[in-house]
Order: sequence, then C-alpha cells, then structure tokens
Amino acid sequence: MPMSEFRIVVLRDRIMAVHGAHIPEVQVRLLVPQWRTTMGLFDTVELYDVHLPEYPEGITPAEDVDWQTKGIDRPSMTTFRITADGRLLKEEWHTEAVPPEDRPYASRDDVDEDDLLYMAGCRNRVHDGWTERDDYHGRFELTHSFENLDTLVTYQVTFTHGQLEGFERLR
Repeated sequence: MPMSEFRIVVLRDRIMAVHGAHIPEVQVRLLVPQWRTTMGLFDTVELYDVHLPEYPEGITPAEDVDWQTKGIDRPSMTTFRITADGRLLKEEWHTEAVPPEDRPYASRDDVDEDDLLYMAGCRNRVHDGWTERDDYHGRFELTHSFENLDTLVTYQVTFTHGQLEGFERLR
C-alpha cells in the first residue's frame, strides 16, 4: 500500500490508523488503545554512595545504574546526581557541532546531505560541571528496568529544601 493512502490520526485517548482516509467513506478503520505510559524525554539520575532500602539482591549495584525520572523539572535529557551527603546536583552542559566526517552515517555512499541519517550525530554534548539544586523541594520517582527481573524497580525520592530526606521503594 503506498504511504500516501495511509493516515494515522490521534484522537483524544485513541490512535486511529485509517486506510483510504482520502475518500469520504472510510473502508477500513483500526482503533488501538494508546500506551499507558507514553515514550518521551526523561532525565538520568546517578547515585553516589547512597543506600536504597529494599534493593533487590543479585542485580547491578544501585550506584552503577542509570536511573530514569520524569519528575525533576521538565525532562530535558540531562543528568542529576544524588550525593552521599544528600545533595541534588544538576549537570551543566553545552553542545558543539560535529563535522560530517566524524558522524556515523554522513560518509556512507547511500546517505545524501538532505537525508535525516546525514544529521545523526551532528551535535556532541560537552560537560561543563555541576550545580547544586539547593532549592529543590518535593518528590520524584526513580525507575530502572533490570533484565533479570520481571518488573520495574521504582523508588520515590523526597527532598526538603535541597536536602535528601529519603527513599521509599514503590515496586
């Protein structure tokens, strides 16, 4: 089926894929419930010498895991750290242009300059340091999916005026 004859329309809580949407009478319609958790931006949280209660045995140590959250500010693919003394740090960074010869696909014969793959890897993230979030007051969740567990491991983290109050295992 040519792509021009296939449309995807998002309506409230449903995703509708419609074939033949260009004609008044829709011939085939497929309604699929939207995922309960939508994919999107997140932030990474690193733990430094921090104890997590009820941490599962036999898996990667918590300090070696890249935890994900969507609950600190608006997610922007940045990195936060929770330190041993209970501080919340935010990574500061900027990006720099990567020349085409150093990009993963730009030098391939089957990729033209107007191809989306040509742009892949065009920016490099450069670490500028850490700033303390001593103003953070609230709760957020940390989540990680371990290959050898059947469920996500999730903790609720509580900060009061920039100081860690504690962790609570949710699942």
